[in-house]
Amino acid sequence: MFSAVARALRFANHGRVVAVLAGVGVFLVAPLTSSAASLAASTWNGTWTENVAGDPQGHIYLTEAPGSATVTGHYTFCNGRIQATNQNGVLTGTWTQSWPCGNARTGSGQIDFKLIANGNKFTGTWGYNASATDSSPEPDSWTGTLQDLEVTNTAQVPVGRWSGSWSETVSGSPLATLYLLQRARSSSVLGSYAFCDGRITAVDHEGVLKGRWTQTPGCGGSARPSGQIAFKLNANGSGFTGTWGYGSSATNAKPSTNNSWVGRRLTR
Repeated sequence: MFSAVARALRFANHGRVVAVLAGVGVFLVAPLTSSAASLAASTWNGTWTENVAGDPQGHIYLTEAPGSATVTGHYTFCNGRIQATNQNGVLTGTWTQSWPCGNARTGSGQIDFKLIANGNKFTGTWGYNASATDSSPEPDSWTGTLQDLEVTNTAQVPVGRWSGSWSETVSGSPLATLYLLQRARSSSVLGSYAFCDGRITAVDHEGVLKGRWTQTPGCGGSARPSGQIAFKLNANGSGFTGTWGYGSSATNAKPSTNNSWVGRRLTR
């Protein structure tokens, strides 16, 4: 799995070539409990990686006012802003940016987003002026994947004990960031890490996390593209210790002689 983990991993922003911000894709897909799915269907709160006009870039940060259908947001490209209304998981409204900036035709337009995948992704379109589809000459697609249930410098929302970003060390080698999502009152935990486009699907039971990891087949010299994990959160929630393995095992990491997977909390 992690025979190549000693290599340094880093993230870099890509150049922006369309009128509105796009985001680096991080895929976080897993079944949720019915209560979590219900919660997801009604909220846009969080930090989302996004892809606009087929071009992956940074993040969009969305905040839904408590007890209100109003959703506001921002993204870094051209000081972008979102002002919209949520109706049953469908978000409609406006985007505005500094203009002239980039290659935008104008400095504002419309969006039309829809939550999917139990609230962990959205699909949608954007356009200029009064349209949510007239983005010519660029494609009108705008999609996103939830990376964090919270937005920095905004009021905290209820989350599960595993939710947040973690600095991880696997088989004794430091990697980049592990992102985990756990909604309040849900035992389901899902996440991602950059190495070989890794994904986590797991279940929390009183601070013990067990489940499955998957990666791109043939990437990084891994013996197999999937296996099991077993993590245990420490008493104050600041870190976890655990193991990984191939197939149906959470300990058999052969040919690696080190099956450890540990993490230190960066954000909640």
